Amino acid sequence: MVWQRYIPLVLMLAAVAIFAIRRLTKSKKLPSVTEYWIYITEPKLPNMNQVMTRMISGNPYNKPGKAIITTREGALFSDIRLNVGLVLRDKNPQLFRPDLFTESESPNASQLALLGQSKALIRVRYVSNVPLRDTRHLTFMPHLAGAYLDLSQGLVVYDPVSGMIWDRPEYATWLGEHPQLETAPPHTRLSWSLTPEGQILRIQGLLKLGLPDLQTPESPGDHATLIESLAELLLRRIWPKDEPANIPERVELITDLDRFEAICKPTKPTEWEVTFRRLT
Repeated sequence: MVWQRYIPLVLMLAAVAIFAIRRLTKSKKLPSVTEYWIYITEPKLPNMNQVMTRMISGNPYNKPGKAIITTREGALFSDIRLNVGLVLRDKNPQLFRPDLFTESESPNASQLALLGQSKALIRVRYVSNVPLRDTRHLTFMPHLAGAYLDLSQGLVVYDPVSGMIWDRPEYATWLGEHPQLETAPPHTRLSWSLTPEGQILRIQGLLKLGLPDLQTPESPGDHATLIESLAELLLRRIWPKDEPANIPERVELITDLDRFEAICKPTKPTEWEVTFRRLT
């Protein structure tokens, strides 16, 4: 048949396309972005000296003899990569329903009411275009958001990188439950979306390390518990300890009963696909 003549050409073009995608996603390093939006009723920024006092000596999450924000984290106060700004609702009304334009968890009825009362938001943002040497920003930024939340009598906190949202009491509880903020669980969100044949798991929050989000292929609904547990194991392998953050192309994951392999491949600059398969 005539079409069979074109099989080698099609295969060659497919290989070229795959190579191009891999080269593009690997060559274009993503910036590390950590960001929180604090929704407030009074459009005014608290004094920075008050913020620093609240974060350091007046931090309610300090333990006796052990401060949360030490000189290690406090050095970020003067880091040029840190930005704090005030955004008015009148000029940016769309930002007051973040669930409508981002892949985030849906606010509950109470959170929606609080968002409706907000007249402005404080945006705290830390962006690095070069690989970070450590993860101190993962402790500093949530506590910076907490300080602004308390000092401004804020209503809601939204994390646009992970898609998580809290009202004020929920955020205080979240900070109290995560004294070790330089690990994966406080900063990543696993969420399912339904498809015609099953569902897809998305892992958000890795941009805080300068890495793309991860997404699984479509899978049956009864595989959800296993896939989530494997995703959590993978996050532990990705999250840095004393080395730069990196998504491995292949990595073995061991559970109590079986051995699995996670196969990660780039599909977009901001998203990779991860497939889990059982090893015999």
